[in-house]
Amino acid sequence: GKQGEGGGEARDAASEAASRSTPLPASMSAPIIGHLRSQLGFQGVVVTDDLEMGAITKHYTLERAVVEGLKAGVDLFLVCHTESKQRAAIEAIAAAVESGEVPEATLLAAVARVDALHAAFVEPAQPAEADGGGAGCGLWIVGSEENRKRIESVLGQKLAQR
Repeated sequence: GKQGEGGGEARDAASEAASRSTPLPASMSAPIIGHLRSQLGFQGVVVTDDLEMGAITKHYTLERAVVEGLKAGVDLFLVCHTESKQRAAIEAIAAAVESGEVPEATLLAAVARVDALHAAFVEPAQPAEADGGGAGCGLWIVGSEENRKRIESVLGQKLAQR
C-alpha cells in the first residue's frame, strides 16, 4: 500500500477488501449500487458524500476511490474543498477510461444520468469570464463547453447534444 497522510496506510480497493473482514463502502460496492438500480428501480444519479471528509479517503486514495466508485456505478463524486484534489479525481477517471480499466460505456451512462439531472434542474452555465472565475474555470462548470470537450477527449467521441 501507499503511505498516506497522518501515517495511515492507503491501499487499492482489491487488496483492502481482501485484507479486511468488513465490506467495501457502499459508494465502492457494485452489489450495493446494483441492488439500488435493479431491485429498487432507482435510475437517477448516485452521488457520493464529500470525499474530502475522510471516511473513504482514510482507507483509500482519492484517485482509487473515484475509479472504484465509477466502476461500482457512482455517477457523481463530491470533492468539495480543494481544487488540486478535484483535478486529481477528474484525471484519475480520465486515465482509468483511457487505459480501459473503466469501460467507456460506464462513463457514458454516468454522463447521461448527470446530464438528465442537469437538464431538469440547472440553468445554463454563464461563460467563465462573466462569473469572474478566470482562465480554465469552465472545466469545472458541468455542461460548459470546456467541460464537455474534456469528456469528449477522454472518450474519443462527441457527446450527444442536449
